[in-house]
Amino acid sequence: MSVPNSGGTGGGEFAAIERLAQRLQASGARPRPGEVWIGDDAAVLDPPTGRMLFTTDLVVEGVHGAPGLVTQADLGWRAMVASLSDLAAMGGRPRHAVVAVSGPPDTDLDGLYDGIAEAAAAFGCPVVGGDLSGGERLVVAVAMTGEVSDGLGPVLRSGARAGDRLLVTGPLGASAAGLRLLRSDGGRAEA
Repeated sequence: MSVPNSGGTGGGEFAAIERLAQRLQASGARPRPGEVWIGDDAAVLDPPTGRMLFTTDLVVEGVHGAPGLVTQADLGWRAMVASLSDLAAMGGRPRHAVVAVSGPPDTDLDGLYDGIAEAAAAFGCPVVGGDLSGGERLVVAVAMTGEVSDGLGPVLRSGARAGDRLLVTGPLGASAAGLRLLRSDGGRAEA
């Protein structure tokens, strides 16, 4: 499936939206009563029970993933987890995501949304809407809401003090090391 040209004829964009909605709902995520997700002009969502967080990130093919070294699914996963990471850094839990994609006609939307759907399911953050458009380069924008419990409040950078513990969720530099490995020998590690 390719990125439809917005304003095109033949239902290309609407057909693509329907396919992507089915792909995202395959994980079992469903709107709560009274909520409206993919398929309308805007999503209708229940407000969070705690304080709301909101973040957005972009993934640009050729900047955040070299063509031929990463798959479309990899880019979709990365686009989601960039925003998920922002919420986690502030002590938040994800609630909803909106994904906007612009790309050339040969963009593999199915592959891209495989990665998006996998991350959405893995972290319990349903995609509730978005947009599709044609463009010269693949760009994926993810906007995400999250929440923190009122009693805990968000963890802010400005609250850091000398002597505080710094916790990380993985090895520092692993992403750069992986990219270096892919560029050096196509991902074949030597023993």
